[in-house]
Amino acid sequence: MKKQLKIFTILLFSVTFGVTYAQIPDGNAAPDFTATDIEGNSHSLYADYLNMGKAVIIDISATWCGPCWAYHQSHALKNLYNAYGPNGSNEIAVLFIEGASNTNLEDLQGTGPNTLGDWITGTPYPIIDNASLSTLFEIDGYPTIYGICPDGTSYEFGQKTTNQIVSLFASKCGLNINGATDNGSLIGSQMSICENESEIVPKVEISNLGTNNLTSLALELSQGGNVIDNVNWQGNLTPFSSEVVSFSTQEVNSNVTFSVSCSMPNGNDDMYNYNNHGEIDIELAPSVTENTIKVIIATDHYPGETSWNLKDGNGNTLESFGPYQPGPEQYNGGGPDANQTFEYTILLPAGEDCYELNIFDSWGDGMANTQQSQAGYAIVTLNGQNIISELEKPKFGSEVKELFSAVSDGLGDTTRIDEYQNVISLSLYPNPVNSVGELRFDLTQASTVGLEVVDLLGKVMLSKNESLTAGQQNIHFDVADLPNGVYLAKLSVNGEMNVEKFTILK
Repeated sequence: MKKQLKIFTILLFSVTFGVTYAQIPDGNAAPDFTATDIEGNSHSLYADYLNMGKAVIIDISATWCGPCWAYHQSHALKNLYNAYGPNGSNEIAVLFIEGASNTNLEDLQGTGPNTLGDWITGTPYPIIDNASLSTLFEIDGYPTIYGICPDGTSYEFGQKTTNQIVSLFASKCGLNINGATDNGSLIGSQMSICENESEIVPKVEISNLGTNNLTSLALELSQGGNVIDNVNWQGNLTPFSSEVVSFSTQEVNSNVTFSVSCSMPNGNDDMYNYNNHGEIDIELAPSVTENTIKVIIATDHYPGETSWNLKDGNGNTLESFGPYQPGPEQYNGGGPDANQTFEYTILLPAGEDCYELNIFDSWGDGMANTQQSQAGYAIVTLNGQNIISELEKPKFGSEVKELFSAVSDGLGDTTRIDEYQNVISLSLYPNPVNSVGELRFDLTQASTVGLEVVDLLGKVMLSKNESLTAGQQNIHFDVADLPNGVYLAKLSVNGEMNVEKFTILK
């Protein structure tokens, strides 16, 4: 993914607005504004917050900005809002402003072309998509984080931790931020289990949103309204630290959701119980009977960030690769492995086991490239059918883990395919496709070639077969009747699957 340094952000900002601004000097009054958040709620800086005696944090960011995403992922402002906002002691307001003019709601949702991920899910404070506020606050780079005192005096706080923000409000504004002394909270989770397993240990993350160290917390696990387990946790969590707590082993034979709650932080009533309830979703992973699988990795424009491995149920690595070869300057992306598709055929050991595919991105934004037309993806196929697919969610952050179970006799094909054996130099033109697309390739031998155009849900939208001679070939396909979107062109030659990703845009 394209890295964004502040100097580049300044240049882009200058181009966007036609002028480079200077920051509002520390100690000056913050400009007033009224703006509507993405939920349709109105926010007036002075009338709704400052005049009510509240301090305000304003984070002006851009969805494509790497440092902005990193700070968002630190959860410093989420913790601040939950502890000191309306979910807690109600002393501090937090506003997130998407300030770039080249972004939209889809980018905030993590599905647009100019984003590093989903900025909305799990964010409790208001999100305002309004580029004019970047001009109003005269920022000179993303992110810019302002702390504003109740009297309107503003300071640029920068990317500070939750505790540092509270300390800055105390020193800059002379405020006594009280917070909640005892405030435990929890975060639900999503877990996978293979079908050949029948037991799982439900886990939940607890955190301390109080000013006292958290030394005890009562946890309760329920299913269908019935309490099935209790944990009286004891430890020592400093403010805004967290820990994963395990419940007792539960029998699972289908997808199931557990409810979880916490209470009695440090043996006292929790006066702030907004974050005291959650869910643990258990999902059964795919299960198949097969000897070999194919792992298909399509890199984005920054292949040097991508690596992966496949492990068995004992943690043994069956296959791994990466990072892929970048260009001469990794920061600029490109290189011989950029936007390429790699295929690996892997023999599974004899017996029944639960397998784990782990995909890693060293930059922390997954395999989604917002600066180029092609995002990366990873899929696992059995007999041409996808059992694992990261096609729709390439913005997985630093790593993603997918499970599947398989029963194998260990007698499958052991051929590993790093380069295609039957097809050479496969390319798709044009991309995006308006009406008619063309696959260009060289065949190493005369073959019957099958083509399928498949959407991201695996539905075959069109198919055709042609008998072709060895040498340079092309196959045309008409997509005039298909809706705009992202698709896969699957070229099958003598049992070998070759995949190209493309976009229909009319």
